[in-house]
Amino acid sequence: MGGALVLELLRRTDDDIVALVRPGDTGAVERFRQSIRHAARLYEATDVLAKLDR
Repeated sequence: MGGALVLELLRRTDDDIVALVRPGDTGAVERFRQSIRHAARLYEATDVLAKLDR
């Protein structure tokens, strides 16, 4: 659900999006990027991934 929400926000706005991510074996930023890429593949929303590099 969280990943789907972030993907929808990326589609609908150019505003910055702030997410709280707990760290794991990697840092929070890398964990977020891995999780959102995975969600984008599952929801067929890879078109929004370019917005992550802003």
